[in-house]
Amino acid sequence: VYFRISRQHYKTEEGSFTVTIHKAKQTLDGKQYSVTYGEEFTKTQDVTYVLGQEIKFTLSCEYKAGNSARTYDIKATAEENPNVELTITNCTLTVNRATLVIEMKDKTITYGDAFVSDYSIVTAKGLFAGDDIKDVIVLKTKYSQGNGIGKYQIDATLTDSASKNYCLNTSPNTSELLVEKKTATLTIEGKSVIFGDVAPSFTATIDGLYGNDEIEYTLSCGYKQGNGVGRYPISANMPEASDAKKNANYIVNVNSDDAYLTVEKKHIALTAQNANVVYGNAAVD
Repeated sequence: VYFRISRQHYKTEEGSFTVTIHKAKQTLDGKQYSVTYGEEFTKTQDVTYVLGQEIKFTLSCEYKAGNSARTYDIKATAEENPNVELTITNCTLTVNRATLVIEMKDKTITYGDAFVSDYSIVTAKGLFAGDDIKDVIVLKTKYSQGNGIGKYQIDATLTDSASKNYCLNTSPNTSELLVEKKTATLTIEGKSVIFGDVAPSFTATIDGLYGNDEIEYTLSCGYKQGNGVGRYPISANMPEASDAKKNANYIVNVNSDDAYLTVEKKHIALTAQNANVVYGNAAVD
């Protein structure tokens, strides 16, 4: 910088001096960025203005799509500027939980079956491609194996780990578990009796029951003591429900192929006795 100083009655002075302008040092709180869980963070460069200067800065972050939902530090590095030396601090990326929209179908099982989580009944919208629905959703029901027929609610809830990355939509995340009747087969055993005798007790076997279940039934036949020889059908009667039994949980098919009481002929023993008669007399009866 050159100068010249003059004043009346004084000697004029001239000279020069140097002014050094240093870069302005500035510290700036960085921007706050956000993405949803499962999304890529694609921003690698941004811009800010300091002391009238446009300064670009690069961004780098350890976050990758699929990393947990939380806050990550971003390293922001300002490009060289002839007038400003900029330091950017507190630049962060917030990964927000993703909203998971669940749609569920009803499921049908047979009485006596266990409830097994069947994820084919679940459709999930908003699921990150790298996640398995089995690790994200738990299917629960109050039904226990052996409970009676009827409808039970199935609830879908997030696993503990998934709840950090997802929130469920507010619509009901439920469906119905329909427990249907189990099929059992009652086989009536054939019996026989001799003409004139009292009918024996009728018996049957049942296949297809769950656990220690029993079925209440009665067996009957139209035969009466003294009825003639032949075959008389044996039939089964089952009440729809019983307090002590499990009839209401079953469809019972009756196998009556051999369900007959056969009345057989009675054997008679005949003993002939000797008799005497005088020649010429009639025989004695």
